[in-house]
Amino acid sequence: MILECPGHGVVVAYIYGVDAAAVQFRLARVKTTTIRCAFCKSKFVRPIGRYREAIKFKWKQYCSPSCKHKIKIRAKEFKCGNPNCSNTVFKTPSDIRRSISGRMYCSQTCAAIYNNHNRAKYNTCKRCGKTISSWNKYCSSKCAADNRKKSLDQTRFDAIARIRKFYKSYKRIPVKREMYGLYRTARIAFGSWNKAVEASGFDPNPVLFAKRFVANDGHACDSFAEKVIDDWLLENNVLHERHYPYSNPRFTADFKIGDNTFVEYFGLAGVQRSYDEIISKKRAMSDKSGIRLIELYPKDIYPTSKLKNILDRLIEI
Repeated sequence: MILECPGHGVVVAYIYGVDAAAVQFRLARVKTTTIRCAFCKSKFVRPIGRYREAIKFKWKQYCSPSCKHKIKIRAKEFKCGNPNCSNTVFKTPSDIRRSISGRMYCSQTCAAIYNNHNRAKYNTCKRCGKTISSWNKYCSSKCAADNRKKSLDQTRFDAIARIRKFYKSYKRIPVKREMYGLYRTARIAFGSWNKAVEASGFDPNPVLFAKRFVANDGHACDSFAEKVIDDWLLENNVLHERHYPYSNPRFTADFKIGDNTFVEYFGLAGVQRSYDEIISKKRAMSDKSGIRLIELYPKDIYPTSKLKNILDRLIEI
């Protein structure tokens, strides 16, 4: 059954066992008031009971469910940025912030049409100055590569600065393993690593294991790496002895610390079979004698020293 109430529009009601005239009479007696929609600002009629309830609880009042839904949407409506398009589009606050030009488009097609039409058609190569299409920075891959290259003088200057910085920090000349990236650059700029070291004002390091070195405490070392280890122990006040014999006096440990600790630098591990056999014998003698054996390898020193992490526990011995 459909009943119409004056001032309320059409009201649909399914009534069973109720007099239709009575319902019509009751609806006619409902008091109403005219208010403005909180969204579209249009006037509409609302029962005064509902109006007072909304005022009491500070609710906003809307003329329709559509207006109630639209006010929850934070997106703003824009006209499409393509002048030849009459569509409108909703954009969220994040879309608006990301926009560089401030123009909003209803589709990628409209964006492409407008941007392609207004984009400069030509550009200039940053390397050679040749006129090229607007979406390229360089006329060729060769110009792009040449523009990224440093001059020979700049390359040499950077290499010398890095070598001197290393010397200032560690009080010694770096070896090739410690600065592999720089090693390749130095060879291109100077012809060899040793020439780069000489250009920095230092004497180049001799070949590893080809010369005996003297540590800062006067100990003779069989390699440059052993000198680095010896100097670290000295700097950290770790008392140590050099070439201390195992139970078999034919074999000696690189360093003896305290009463029960040997430190060995196995610089040729995995390179020579006979050297690996010696390592196995030293391990066996250490286990049999109850000696703690700390093994060091080139990776623990080059390209970055890890001695602090490995040997820190020896400082208290």
